[in-house]
Amino acid sequence: MSLELIRDMLSYERIISEGSSQTMVSGDIVIDEMNPEIDKILSVDGEVTSVETTVLEDKVLVDGRMSFKILYASRGERAVVKIQKADTNFKHYVQAPMAAPNMVCKVVPSIETLEYEIVSDKKLKVNAVVVLKAVVFEKCQVETIVDIKGQDLQSLKDTMKVCEFVSDDTSKVIVKGNLELPQEKGEFANILKLSAHVHKKDILIQDGKLVVNACVLSRVLFETTNNVLMSQDVDIAFTNEVMIEKLKPNMKCDVSFRITDVDYKVLENEAGAKQNLEIQISLDVNVKTYNERTIERTVDAFTSTSRFEFIRDNINSIGYYGEGVDSQTIKERITIDDELEGIRDIVYVDAKPILTEVKIVEDKVVCDGVLDVCAVYRAEKEEEELVSYREEIPFKAAVSIDGAKIDMIEDAVVNLEYLSFDKASQREIDIKAIVEVVAKLYNKMGFDIVKNIEEIDIEDSLKNMPSLVLYVVQPKDTLWKIAKKYCTSVDDIVKLNDIENPDLIMPGMKLLIPKKGFMK
Repeated sequence: MSLELIRDMLSYERIISEGSSQTMVSGDIVIDEMNPEIDKILSVDGEVTSVETTVLEDKVLVDGRMSFKILYASRGERAVVKIQKADTNFKHYVQAPMAAPNMVCKVVPSIETLEYEIVSDKKLKVNAVVVLKAVVFEKCQVETIVDIKGQDLQSLKDTMKVCEFVSDDTSKVIVKGNLELPQEKGEFANILKLSAHVHKKDILIQDGKLVVNACVLSRVLFETTNNVLMSQDVDIAFTNEVMIEKLKPNMKCDVSFRITDVDYKVLENEAGAKQNLEIQISLDVNVKTYNERTIERTVDAFTSTSRFEFIRDNINSIGYYGEGVDSQTIKERITIDDELEGIRDIVYVDAKPILTEVKIVEDKVVCDGVLDVCAVYRAEKEEEELVSYREEIPFKAAVSIDGAKIDMIEDAVVNLEYLSFDKASQREIDIKAIVEVVAKLYNKMGFDIVKNIEEIDIEDSLKNMPSLVLYVVQPKDTLWKIAKKYCTSVDDIVKLNDIENPDLIMPGMKLLIPKKGFMK
């Protein structure tokens, strides 16, 4: 029999491999010649500031950059807080079975432990254990048969929902802003740290174009000519258009940002004072586009003389579902331990939010975390000793995402949006912080495709069956199953037996089954 097979092409993304590995990253922090020697270490911190990945056979090469930072008390008649930083590059392989060079990878770094050793009064050796979690993705295409055409053909159809992967596009953006120091604060003496993250994201999807309106929050830690440590935020708005040829307004876009470079320049104002800081941030805007399709397809068929075997394959894919944001205001009064000296004045407070647990419940992503607070203050005693105190403040966030289910894949990040502090008493510090949790969800989807259809002749007993057969309906029978068994049509069975509801037949019912062509 001559059959016409109608085919469709599906694009999808799937997880090939997941791996996790630890690596030791070591670095030397050498105090600048212009800075005083170390008298006391107040805190040591580190973060992975850059990650580049290369997918190889069964593994992923991670090229990273680690930034170490120390706070220390200087030697001298009156100790002051100094900050010294150093960057260290590292390479590490993460095992990822079935990974191949044509695939893409996402790596999430985290610091498990951080230790240091004082080598001299001008040098510190720092060791960090970094955990690298890698997920390898593959972009795939598969051809599926969705319909068949032929003479005397009876077919059964259903619908299949798929989340198609459409495109992966990246646009480069340069964002510029300025920080002006008030005259009474002195001048910029040393820029110690400049961090940045994207927030306040608003996405507009149009035909062939995605418009991103967002802000970069840049936090600047600096030292003034008055030997004062200060931290100030600069919120820089930007707009970026990403041209995506196949994009339609009904599609979904997973938009992510990656800071690739942070640069600055200290400028003089009209009075000749170094009170202007020009900030330039380079970032990549990555857009993964998905299209949710409902496909009508033929899942079974036969004729009066043939049956067909549908050769199927199961496809597992992932698709972007949606995202949400939750902001939490943390207000806490920290009490200094009894064995420490009381507070004369606060010199510096830093805080880092860390997610400790993320879980999906119905319609929500619930996140537990801690705000790691480091406070440096001058003690009340006569020597005005510098004291460092650290405390973790717990917080909880609940990101609402309609339709969230526990079997989805989550991806959550947390950023510090605001931080302020004040001395409440000789042993207490008031902390106010705003943290923002952004959570994304991805669907794990499985669907069957028809790779091929093979024709099978029916038995001679069916070819020579009587014009009418009396059949007793069995449990789990449907009219389609009965019609296929006798190579007749559902419509003929319905007409001959005056069946009012073809979807409702009961076990024990007696039906007359006509041979194909009998009703004519």
